[in-house]
Amino acid sequence: MPPKLWAQIAVESNTYHRQSIPQRARAIWAQQRKGGGEVEDLGDIRRRLDGVEDIEAYEVLRVMALLIARILAPIRKGIAAHWSVAKVGAMPANRFGLFMSKNRFFHIMGYMHFSNNKSPKASTDRAWKIRPVVDVLQRTFARGYRVPPVISFDEATLPSRSRYNPTRQFNKDKPHKIEVYCGAKAHLRTPIAKDNNSGEAAVLRNVNALCPPSPTSPWRLVITDRFYTSVKLALELLHRRVYLTGTIQTDRSGYAKNVITKKKTRTVNKQNVMVPPQGTTKFAENKQFPQLTAVMWMDRLPVHMLSTGGSRRSSTVMRRVHGEMKAVPAPELVRDYHRWMGGVDVHDQLRMQRYSVQLAYKTRKYYKTLFRGLFDMALVNAFIVHRYYRKVNNKRPPKHFAFLETLMEQLLAIDSVEAFATIERATSAQERTAASPVRDGSTQRRNGDEGLAPIDADHRLEENPDTVDCEQGTKRRHRSCKVCGLFKVKPRKFTKYFCPECSTGNRRCVVPASVA
Repeated sequence: MPPKLWAQIAVESNTYHRQSIPQRARAIWAQQRKGGGEVEDLGDIRRRLDGVEDIEAYEVLRVMALLIARILAPIRKGIAAHWSVAKVGAMPANRFGLFMSKNRFFHIMGYMHFSNNKSPKASTDRAWKIRPVVDVLQRTFARGYRVPPVISFDEATLPSRSRYNPTRQFNKDKPHKIEVYCGAKAHLRTPIAKDNNSGEAAVLRNVNALCPPSPTSPWRLVITDRFYTSVKLALELLHRRVYLTGTIQTDRSGYAKNVITKKKTRTVNKQNVMVPPQGTTKFAENKQFPQLTAVMWMDRLPVHMLSTGGSRRSSTVMRRVHGEMKAVPAPELVRDYHRWMGGVDVHDQLRMQRYSVQLAYKTRKYYKTLFRGLFDMALVNAFIVHRYYRKVNNKRPPKHFAFLETLMEQLLAIDSVEAFATIERATSAQERTAASPVRDGSTQRRNGDEGLAPIDADHRLEENPDTVDCEQGTKRRHRSCKVCGLFKVKPRKFTKYFCPECSTGNRRCVVPASVA
């Protein structure tokens, strides 16, 4: 999530605070009259509310860092207990007050906003409350995503019980019964059709976004569950050079009726035996499209599937039978489904069952709940990308707790407007998650350096003329990277290059040339 987004959140939060002053002042005035005590003048209340300091972007980051700290070390008494400094027995005193006062924290959480309520789009876009966040995450995730040959497609859920949430729905089969579906519905910018069965359109929309139709594009495989799979979707994807394998509802139009099987039992030697037995497979091939195959594979219950291009060769999958793991006969397309399906479920487990900012703090405003759910998604994706980066560089990947702990420490290190501005300047030229082509002339080799990082065209690099005496003689002075210093990155990076046009006096505009 780029610094510009946090700066926009701070601006919109201040705007929302100013818009809420008249209504908030009347509510405080009415409450004072009802209490029977001293009643302030309505104008004085407005001036007092208007005198609150504006929210800064670095403060929003600190609030999110404190929420991360809460999920790492939760207190059951409630979030306000994190500011308690009383020592009770073996319980340690809390440290939240060292980074932000409790009143300031709840002020920022209360007025946190992401878009202007008075915009004309607020009445037509049902996701307008969080539209800037959604758009930024869509772009960021897309830039950092390389389309693999096999795509697992499933819906993710954001728990929400707010009665004012226009996008929620009830699902009795989920751990969180009332939630917002991400991916199962049509895009929130468009009106929702009366027919809720919009899974096919969701798959086509996302496949088109990931890999646009092209006669020269490589063949890919999409794995779906029974919510999305249909014969019409399989044929449409086949024309787009995309195979499909997935479970299917047996009442879907066009599905082969002769493979539909129900579980039955019969008594053999005074024991109930499943009919057909586990591992039984039925196939049905479409006459007009031989690649289209309807499959019934018997597990504990009949599993009905649809596949285009899937292998029908006999194989085995490991299943638990009477408490023991055994190899059960199954076609290879079933094994492929077990291998590739479930990535979204693992993502949900990392996001909601381990460390969840969304579940750590509850609010009445549904859009704030959704924002924290999207923030959880960004955290999980960042954790996955960071682990991959460490692996490809032959470094030990961190545990989930250690990753969040380091992130919290780095966010809390941004303790001023100047520190946030430094981070914003350092990332504005490279607001991306994937590597981009290097500009012409932006990389140079000087004095044996391996190369420089892409530099913004506004900077002109020169070697630092300052020197320093050391045991080896006189050397050019190397400056420390401010970003590494703020984030406490180890090992820290140093550079001998700077931009003379941006420097004033002895203060050097240092470009981290040694950072690739």
